[in-house]
Amino acid sequence: PVQVVALRNHLRRSTPVYAQARAAVGDRAQHILEAVDAADTIRAMGWEARAAGRVDRAGARAVDLEIRAVGLEVRFWNRVNLAELV
Repeated sequence: PVQVVALRNHLRRSTPVYAQARAAVGDRAQHILEAVDAADTIRAMGWEARAAGRVDRAGARAVDLEIRAVGLEVRFWNRVNLAELV
């Protein structure tokens, strides 16, 4: 029973975080591809810092969400291990 409660709690909390993390990774990839594809234009217009900032922010968001997802997973496994102890 404790494992079931732990799993339900984990799924309720982690599902939106995993979805946000996947979306953030896709957003980061999109920014990278746009910057690479438009590199000549970005350089010609002097927008290097602007493009790099977008990639950096998207990457930081993706990393933050992945860390949050891993934290939820660690808590889940801790609860499962606690359930085995009980």
